[in-house]
Amino acid sequence: MTTVMPTHARTGMERTRARVTFGVLSAALGLSLLTPAPAGAAPLAPTHLVGGGASAFVDDTAFPDTLPATGTTSAAPARVVSTEVLRGGHNGAKVRWVQRILGLPQTGFFGPATRDAVIRFQEALGATKGTGIVGPITRRQLQEFGEQQAAKAVRKAAAAKRAAAAAEAARKAAARKAAEQAATRGTTRSAPAPSASNGDPTMTAAARGSRAARQAVPFAVWRSSAHARMIVARESGGSCTAVSPTGAYRGAWQMGAPFWRSFGGLTFAPTPDQATCGEQDYVAYRGWIAAWWSPWGG
Repeated sequence: MTTVMPTHARTGMERTRARVTFGVLSAALGLSLLTPAPAGAAPLAPTHLVGGGASAFVDDTAFPDTLPATGTTSAAPARVVSTEVLRGGHNGAKVRWVQRILGLPQTGFFGPATRDAVIRFQEALGATKGTGIVGPITRRQLQEFGEQQAAKAVRKAAAAKRAAAAAEAARKAAARKAAEQAATRGTTRSAPAPSASNGDPTMTAAARGSRAARQAVPFAVWRSSAHARMIVARESGGSCTAVSPTGAYRGAWQMGAPFWRSFGGLTFAPTPDQATCGEQDYVAYRGWIAAWWSPWGG
């Protein structure tokens, strides 16, 4: 037997169900609005809810993949590759990376000094109030800043290298000019009077025993002296590029590295055989003034 429920009864039950459903939804909505935000998250300004305006404060920890620095909802910047957040108390290699870019001691610990430096960095880039937290947005800005600093360092190193090369070239040019001037002065000065040395002013008793007497012998006179020509012929056969079998002695005068360095040879070239014949003669002349012909056996 079929029982038919009166129309007014069915209507009353449907209204009761509707009231129950609406009450459940209202309770759920009330609980969601009363639930506190996660610890550490900053409240969003109303502009984030209605759109059309820029927020005065953006927290890197809030929706980093959909909340760029402008405060609008759009795709995340291309450089944001991680949602990891660094804050006070963290440690490790990533903290050292932040400290290195900010010019801090790389302790690897995210302490108050690191937090304060992050705040200053964020505010320097326009944030109204820095968070002191390194989220994806700040990480991207740090990476860009680090790349800029690295590029500046490369340019500075290149400029320093060019300046050093220019200074070295100027020193060599000045030394060559000094050698040429010494040779020119030697051709205009009169040679010392010959003595019991068969006319060779480099072999006189005065030249042998007195540095002052050797300094009085002009470079051009010394270079063209008989004893100088004899030593060059004996040591290298007159070849300015000669190198001994062991490589220890080089050039027309077969000078060793200590001699070449002591008497200014490095001003011209790393080794004697790489310098000109005149430059080798000038270094040998300075060695002769210091020790007469002793370096070549007298």
